[in-house]
Amino acid sequence: MIWQPIATAPKDGTPILVLCAAEDEPAVVEWEPFSGAWRHAPAYIDGALLLPRVWMPIPVAPPWQPIATAPKDGTPVFVHQRDRWHVPMVAFYVPNGRSQVSGRWMLVGVGRCADELTHWMPIPPLPEATS
Repeated sequence: MIWQPIATAPKDGTPILVLCAAEDEPAVVEWEPFSGAWRHAPAYIDGALLLPRVWMPIPVAPPWQPIATAPKDGTPVFVHQRDRWHVPMVAFYVPNGRSQVSGRWMLVGVGRCADELTHWMPIPPLPEATS
């Protein structure tokens, strides 16, 4: 799949994958018609407003895999917790000995660990930089 300009994204409540300005980690968002904004989008980093700049549909392949098979080298991946979330989250595994949260999954953009994950899938390649 190819990243597309955010202006072309669906605004019907369909969850999509976005990249925000100054961010390298994707986020899953959906359009909120009542507020006219992207729900679940990262809002600020160091006081700077982050607006989604590109989007793509949430990949359907490869299929979701059991969390036990996920990479544990710090690579960010999509994760899911059955019966709890309706959209995927991005997380990475903190290898043992690296911090107080060693041996746990850390949710990107949330700043907390997730211990009851059930599935994972790779994140698609990021768009090429434009100059």
